[in-house]
Amino acid sequence: MTRRHLLGAIAAAALTAACRSTPRSAAPADIAYGRDPCEFCRMPIDAPQLAAEFIDAGGRAHKFGEPGCLVNWMRKGTAPAGTAFVTDAGPGGWLPAAAAAYVTGRVRTPMAYDVTAHRSPPADTPAERVRTWDALLAEGVAGAPVR
Repeated sequence: MTRRHLLGAIAAAALTAACRSTPRSAAPADIAYGRDPCEFCRMPIDAPQLAAEFIDAGGRAHKFGEPGCLVNWMRKGTAPAGTAFVTDAGPGGWLPAAAAAYVTGRVRTPMAYDVTAHRSPPADTPAERVRTWDALLAEGVAGAPVR
């Protein structure tokens, strides 16, 4: 084996190893509404406009019934490295949790956290009811006690 072939083989092995260790792109998984349980409160996830997910670095989807459950799960310190997603309560669709605007007290939610996520808050929302993701994580959200 020539030096050139040896260097080529080493480069190929390094590239293969790098590709194998590259984490998958985080994307929300499908939710079986009415069947999949919330990771935090264990209630069935049944409101598509409130659903949230956390995709860990290994690609596992942690599913939540509403943004408040996701926030409290993360604040308990159980969240591994990964990316959080929430559903836009208006037209629907997933968005990164850090990119959403959160409105408090506008809609009654099943666990009484009363937090909804939006691409941008509805026009008639008072400013004092709008939070960022970082603010929610720092402040936490109050709701129904979890058994």
